[in-house]
Formats: sequence, structure tokens, C-alpha cells
Amino acid sequence: MMEKTEREARITMNVLAALERGKVQSQRDLSRELGIALGLTNAYIKKCVQRGFIAPTDAIGSAITRTPFVLTPKGYLEKNRLTARFLRSSLSLYTDARTACRDQIQAALANGIDGFIFTGRGILSEIALLTLLEFDHIRTAVYVDDGSTDAFLQQPVVHDLSRIGKTDAIIFTEINQPLEVYRRIRAIVPEERILVPYILRNTVTAAQQEFTAA
Repeated sequence: MMEKTEREARITMNVLAALERGKVQSQRDLSRELGIALGLTNAYIKKCVQRGFIAPTDAIGSAITRTPFVLTPKGYLEKNRLTARFLRSSLSLYTDARTACRDQIQAALANGIDGFIFTGRGILSEIALLTLLEFDHIRTAVYVDDGSTDAFLQQPVVHDLSRIGKTDAIIFTEINQPLEVYRRIRAIVPEERILVPYILRNTVTAAQQEFTAA
């Protein structure tokens, strides 16, 4: 039986991984660790029991653990299967994101851009920075609008985009609030100087159309 959604599969994997570590003492503890509602946690526990992935501790006569449920051999296999599945998916996303960033950086360099400011502190920003390190003689910084002055991955922080240089461009890597952040940046920076990786392009299309229509 395959999970209906990626989210269901990921929660199942996280439930099995948390129980394998043996540190949760109740379903409430598990709920807190996973960051999901207690009712949802109980539903996944029930599903995992029904599918034979876990068993109540007292059902297997174990007195050496305080964890209410333990993984069965079938549960270990399922946890490993799901872990491998999401690892492949993550590696594919990483490869796609680096390719998208590299293509845009190369095109920008060909047009005289030599400074790049990426937005936010998320995983896509990290990937963009790793990609930028492949190139020589470029300047890099990170734009944040939360007032923080903390450096990100040893990059200087920029708060005022109105003062960026004529050979600077924005690499749009905001994944938490992409539309809101894009609107703020686009109000200051011309569209041609905002590089949006194709994996985010559909997300910001609505905001781009707003400025086109204005």
C-alpha cells in the first residue's frame, strides 16, 4: 500500500525514525518532536500498528525501553525504504536547483553582472551560494528584511536594495514567503536584475504580472 501523498509518506518516515531513536515516552512527546497535532500523531500511530510497522512495547514483552511503541522488522524495512526515497528526491532537487542557479549566473556574467545578492536564509540560498563559489572574481551578499545583522554563511548582510550597484543582481531564493518578498524587492529593483530560478518561477509569476499590469 503506497502513501497517498508525499506529506503522508514523510510523516510516516518521521514517526518510524523517532520511535527507532527510542527517546519518546508518550504519543504526546512524539507529537511535540514531529511538530504535528496530537490527534494526527495518534492517527499515524494507529496506521503504523495496523500495517505492522510498530508494536506496543508490552506486546513484545520488552522491559528495557520506556518507549510505548517499537519498530518491528517490517517497520525497519519501511523506514529505510522511505529514507532512501526522500534522499533520492532531495538529491534530485539539489541537482536541479544548482543547475538552475548556474545557468542564470553564467547568463548574468555574460551581461556584465559581477555582484550577486541572494534573498533569505533558506536551503535554496545555501545552494545558490555554493554555486556562486564555482566562479571567480564575483561579489556576494545576502538580503534580509527582518532587521537582523547576523551574517549568513559568512556573507555580508544587505538591508537596503535601493543602493545596490549597477553591476549587481538579485538571485531570488526566498522559499518561505516568496510572493511577499518578491513584491518588496520588485518595488525597488528592476525585473531584469532579479534572477528567479525556474523552480520558483511559477510561484512568483502572479507577482510579476501585477507589476506588468500596473
